[in-house]
Amino acid sequence: MVGTRRGARRPLDEAILEGFGAERRLRRAGRREAAINCLGSQAQRQRDVHLIRLLRTGPTDVAEAAIEALGGLKSRRAVRPLVEVMNSRRPPRLRIAAIDALRRIGDRRALKDLIRALDAPAQVAAAAARAAAVFGESALSPLLTALKDSSFRRRAGAVLAVGHLKRHHLLPVLLPYLKDRYKLVRRRAAAAISLLGPQAGRALSHLLQSRSVWVREGGVDILKRCKAADLLIPALRDPRIGAKVAQALGELKARNAVDALISILPDADSLVRQRAFESLSQLGKRAVVPLIEVAREGDAELRRGAARALGQLRDRRAVPTLIQLLHDGDEQVRRDAAFALIVELKDPTAIVPLQSVLQDKADYLWRLAAQAFGHQWGDPAGG
Repeated sequence: MVGTRRGARRPLDEAILEGFGAERRLRRAGRREAAINCLGSQAQRQRDVHLIRLLRTGPTDVAEAAIEALGGLKSRRAVRPLVEVMNSRRPPRLRIAAIDALRRIGDRRALKDLIRALDAPAQVAAAAARAAAVFGESALSPLLTALKDSSFRRRAGAVLAVGHLKRHHLLPVLLPYLKDRYKLVRRRAAAAISLLGPQAGRALSHLLQSRSVWVREGGVDILKRCKAADLLIPALRDPRIGAKVAQALGELKARNAVDALISILPDADSLVRQRAFESLSQLGKRAVVPLIEVAREGDAELRRGAARALGQLRDRRAVPTLIQLLHDGDEQVRRDAAFALIVELKDPTAIVPLQSVLQDKADYLWRLAAQAFGHQWGDPAGG
């Protein structure tokens, strides 16, 4: 019987080495899963010892597979080795995998080290914040202490971890960090508050009226995460955060913001105009007609922005207006209109008007047109 047992272990060892020992073999379909499943049939201690050895000595892909297995198996024996990886200088993806495994295992011995890891580079710290939050009330006291740390990175991580606790009564604790002197902390505070739920974000719409630009910017981030586009629209005319608001409305695909974005264009500065046009180009057919009016009546900068946005919308209703812009008094307007007709819309009705203004074969727009329209483009010089 003893001989049989020893003989049974050898194929297992070979499967481990074959499944985890070389990166190339590890990448074969199903190899890692097969090895993990094979490990699962062994006694718990032997299984954990094998995986911990691979975690410590294997190359990155092998170690990552072992970490995933240990996390899935919720092995408490692996807590210290996983903490060692988290605190090491190994690749960030391996450190993040170790943190995720510690989160799944949920052993309180790791909490102190997770709090320390809040000072790590951004992605590692964010993973540590999520992991620390699984300990609930046990994590609150050390997190509140970390919020007062002199390291802005640790403060940022602690703020995010408090948000992951999802305790609405902690909202007053998070609000002051929207005014922190470091941008990372302010961003983490906005993210943390938004984790408390849409109602928490909507209740803080008054932040957009704060005297502090930092607080107003944080308010934009919170309301964007809460998808509260209707509360963002009035802030478009704020000269300090208007560009950020315009960008947020585009990212939210807020079609009800089209009229407001159009209305701010005449008096806005160049950055706000740029962000507004970028957003309008994401808001679909509803933005086409208002943009056509801007292209016809606005100043040169507005006509340029409208031409680009109309091209990106790829709506055929814009073709006649873009053809008119080919004869605009501003050269950049003409070139933006030509680019929209050639690259974005590729409308054959624009070929003749384009040929009348693009006669230099060395011009990249001429070459783009020849490529876009093929034999229809022909040679304008040859009639």
